[in-house]
Amino acid sequence: GQGNWLFYVDSVSLYQGKQSWEDTDAMIAEIADFVKAVAPVPVVAAVIPNKTFVYPSKLPNWINISNQRNEIINKLNDMDALYVVDTLPALAQATVSQDTYMAGDTHWNGYGAYVAYQSIIAGINQQLGWQLKVKDDIAEVQANDTFLGGLARMNGAGKGTDTEKTLVFAINHAQKVEKAFDLSAFKTPDYQNPQGQYKVFTLHDSFMDHHLGRYLAESFAEMNNAWMHSFSQAVPAIQQSQPDMVLIEIVDRHIQR
Repeated sequence: GQGNWLFYVDSVSLYQGKQSWEDTDAMIAEIADFVKAVAPVPVVAAVIPNKTFVYPSKLPNWINISNQRNEIINKLNDMDALYVVDTLPALAQATVSQDTYMAGDTHWNGYGAYVAYQSIIAGINQQLGWQLKVKDDIAEVQANDTFLGGLARMNGAGKGTDTEKTLVFAINHAQKVEKAFDLSAFKTPDYQNPQGQYKVFTLHDSFMDHHLGRYLAESFAEMNNAWMHSFSQAVPAIQQSQPDMVLIEIVDRHIQR
């Protein structure tokens, strides 16, 4: 991209409308089956945007946007009993004043994750009628000026290209606990928080592991986290866990099989 910004090919494909509809519809159908399988537990899908949609000005000039992402969001919204929170509007607005993603990595920085956290909690409260609180006692923002992103490493960059930001709260109420379920080779911590509300079971990708899980844990009483989107495999664990809600965190380019 422009200004040494790097992008996944898959994220550009979705931006251009070239993501396979067959694969996308297969994933949407799988989500619909999953929602039915875990009923009556409410399922919220928090859709995370590829940075192509947050930083279109950083893409090469010859790449044009399509309407495919909007069509995917509409299909999710049309699904019975699925509550959808699209974090793109909040992230796009926040990016006007400061960076939310990193040039050499596919992920957001700590500030972008916090914006998404606010958006997700607000969406849950609005759609489920809950009153979850957003953690806002930010004591400092730690900056790592030598962060070497995954895309930069893949591209052969020899030094850090980004400033990674980590938001530090004055008090962290959530504590990591022993994982309740072993569903994935990738291990995201489970949390308990005596100051939080409700029990949530999350199915997620790498964006949860990049700051977001730590933020969400400050709002919920208990979080069981599984780094996976194999929805049918997660059903027995969810039924055993008996959460108040299931949260699917998924970056938009992963809405395909």
